[in-house]
Amino acid sequence: MYNLRSKSRNAKPKNANPPKPQPAKPKGKATRDRVRDKPKQITEDHDVDLDETLPIEEFMENYKRKAEQDSESKTKKAKIEETPVVTSGLVMTFGDDFCGELGLKKTGFSKKRPVLVEGIKQKVTQIVCGGMHNVCITTNGEIYSWGCNDEGALGRKTDNPPKGRNLEAEPNKVPFLSKAKKVTAGDSHSAALTSHGEIYIWGNFKDSTGNIGIKPDSDSLDGQFQPLRIELPDTNFVDLASGIDHILLLTDTGVVYSIGSGEQGQLGRLEKNEWKEIKNKRDIYLKPAIVKFDDESIRCDQIWAGQYSSFARAKNGDIYAWGLNNYSQLGIPQTNTHQDDLVVPFPIQISSLSKLNGQVEQICQGQHFMLVRDSTGKVYSCGRHEYGRLGHGEIDNSLEEPKLIEKLDTENIKCIATGSINSFAVNEKGHLYSWGMSGTSLGLGDDDVWEPTLVESKNLSTHHVISVSAGSQHTVIIVTPKSD
Repeated sequence: MYNLRSKSRNAKPKNANPPKPQPAKPKGKATRDRVRDKPKQITEDHDVDLDETLPIEEFMENYKRKAEQDSESKTKKAKIEETPVVTSGLVMTFGDDFCGELGLKKTGFSKKRPVLVEGIKQKVTQIVCGGMHNVCITTNGEIYSWGCNDEGALGRKTDNPPKGRNLEAEPNKVPFLSKAKKVTAGDSHSAALTSHGEIYIWGNFKDSTGNIGIKPDSDSLDGQFQPLRIELPDTNFVDLASGIDHILLLTDTGVVYSIGSGEQGQLGRLEKNEWKEIKNKRDIYLKPAIVKFDDESIRCDQIWAGQYSSFARAKNGDIYAWGLNNYSQLGIPQTNTHQDDLVVPFPIQISSLSKLNGQVEQICQGQHFMLVRDSTGKVYSCGRHEYGRLGHGEIDNSLEEPKLIEKLDTENIKCIATGSINSFAVNEKGHLYSWGMSGTSLGLGDDDVWEPTLVESKNLSTHHVISVSAGSQHTVIIVTPKSD
C-alpha cells in the first residue's frame, strides 16, 4: 500500500488530489541515508534452488505430522471474529531490500522470485507488511518482526548489534508477554490483538508535517520501541486494522474506535476544521474515540483500513467507508460524496457492494484504488486505473464503482492484497497471482502487468501459497509444502 516508484516511505498527501506517483520524501534520517546509498548496490538475485533455502529438518517432521490437520482446517468455515488465515506455514519473500525487508540477514539486493526466510522458530499463522517492515505471528502466539526500525515499528531495539549481524535484516522475537491473535502494520507502526482482547501498539504515527507520536499523554514525538497497551476501561477488543498512519479498533459489542492521523478523514469522527494541527490536539487523535455513524445503533463485525481510508461491515452485511475518495477508491462515486475536497469525513454506505452475490469478506486498498473479495471467491476493483493496478486490462479510465475482475472469475480466491500500485490474489489451489506496476515485488517480469498473472518459480512449484501481503517494494507470502 505504498509508493513503488520511490525508494523510501511514501510522504503524506498535502491535498486530496495528488499527481501521478513521484519520488517521495523519506521519513527519518536513518531511512534517508540508507535509501540514498543502497540502490547502487542492489543486484538481481534470480530464483534459487530449493535445497539452498530449505528450513531445518525439524520443520519437515512438523509438516508431515500436521498435514492432515491443515487440510482439514481449510474446509472449516472461519468465524467472523477469527483471523482470516486459519492455516500455517513458512514465510517466503521477494522484491527489493533496502532496510532488511526481505529478512535474509543482509541489505542492498533484490529477489525476483520467492525465497524462504529462516530464523522463525515456529510455523507462521499470519503475516503483514508495513511500508518497509514485516510482522508475523507463530503458531504459539509469538510475534516476530524485521525490516526498517527507524521509528520503532519492529517493537524491539536493533541498535548496537553483535559484530557481523544486522538485527533489522533478520527475524527476531518482539518482547511480548501476551499470546497474539492478530497483527497489523502501517507505514511506521505495528499493532497486535491478544487472545485476552487487549490491543498493543508500537512505532510512530506521522502526518504531512512529520512525527506526531503515539502516546497521547506525552509530549514526545519519538517512536515507541516497545509494545504499549491501549487503555480503554471495560472494553474487550475482537479486531483491529491499520492504515498508513491510523488504526481502527473493533469491540465485542460491535463498536468501532479509531486513533492516529486524521488529515484525510480516515478517523471517521472529526469535523474538517479538526483535521489539521495534530500536534496541538494530541488527545483528539491519539486517544481512542468512537467512529460516528449517522445511525448510532449500527454495530459492526468486521473492519479494514486502506492507506488514508477506513471500512466497516455492519452486522446486516452493509459496508460503510470513510476517508480519502479522490479517485472513488472508496467505491463511492465522487458525485455522491457532496465534498468539494473529495474526502468523506464520516461513514457512508457503499451501495454498490450490496449488489454482490456474496458477503464482503476482505477489502484491501493501495494508492487510489480498492480490491474487494466476497464469500463466493470473486474479486472486484475500482479507483485509479494506471499501470494495471485494477486488473481489468488496458482500460483508459478509472472506475467509480467496484467491477468484477473477469480474469479471476473462476479461481475461487481465498486471499487478496495490495501494494501501492500493484495487486495480489491467492486461489483455493494455493496459486499466487499478481498484477500492476512493474517491479521485482510482482514476482513477474519487467513490464507493467494489466491482468492477473500466475507467479511461477522453482520454490513455488513445490509449495502451496496460503496468504500474501505487500509492502512498499517487497512482498511476503506464507507457504506450505505440497503433499508427496
